[in-house]
Amino acid sequence: MVYLFFYFCKIKGNYYTIINEYLSKNFSFGAAYHFHSLMGFFGSFGMSYYFHCLKHKRKPLFMHDENDAIYSFLEEINPKISAWIDTYYRITALAFSFILLSYFMAIIKYIFLNFILNK
Repeated sequence: MVYLFFYFCKIKGNYYTIINEYLSKNFSFGAAYHFHSLMGFFGSFGMSYYFHCLKHKRKPLFMHDENDAIYSFLEEINPKISAWIDTYYRITALAFSFILLSYFMAIIKYIFLNFILNK
């Protein structure tokens, strides 16, 4: 997560440029994504998922707008500005996978120590 913070600091300008361009085209976020767009680093995880889906022409979860122009939005933006989206999304998914794995291992350890060894 520390690496994600420093990576976000590096791409912060491009992140806000994409959000401002998106809103200037009169596209709207769903309630969840609008909330995430206002949260900076802590909302960047959800926004990277949203823009990653749009970049690959998939519908993100909780997207209410059915405008087809939204899917071509990222094609109109300079590729240097939107190049970070896939990398940031993959690093975020990997970090959350490691966190979930550590929680799962802690639960297994708890069950093993308290229920299996104490029989």
